[in-house]
Amino acid sequence: MPVRDLSVSQHELAGWPTLSARRIRELTRAGILHKDKQYSLRASVRSYIQFLRSEPGSLTAERERLTKFQADLAEIKFQEQVGELVRRDAVKKVEFACFRQARNELQNIPSRTSGILAVETNQQTIHSILTKEIHDTLKSLSESLSGGSHG
Repeated sequence: MPVRDLSVSQHELAGWPTLSARRIRELTRAGILHKDKQYSLRASVRSYIQFLRSEPGSLTAERERLTKFQADLAEIKFQEQVGELVRRDAVKKVEFACFRQARNELQNIPSRTSGILAVETNQQTIHSILTKEIHDTLKSLSESLSGGSHG
């Protein structure tokens, strides 16, 4: 048997979801509740529940936000555990060490070659010595960065 829809006054409607008559007037002005001569109880309760569910900062919205945050956090932790994601501070530390090593290796080229180059007069020989030294330095850096797998 279908439930008969009731028409109620503002004060009677306020008693259902425990709202004040003032709040009913505010919700009516905001277009959330509608009345002809009176309020439809069924439609008003449905409209009010829909309003509560969609309202920013509502309990439902906050639960959805928390659930999404927890899911995102779990995804990040999973990616970190399987090695797909690395902490920024760890990357910066490794990056700094790599650049420092590259700087040191490159700065040592003159020390390693200056004695040999000082006695050379042939431009082609000087070029070959410098090219080989730079190539060897870059190869050493590459092997160091990849754990020695390049060769």
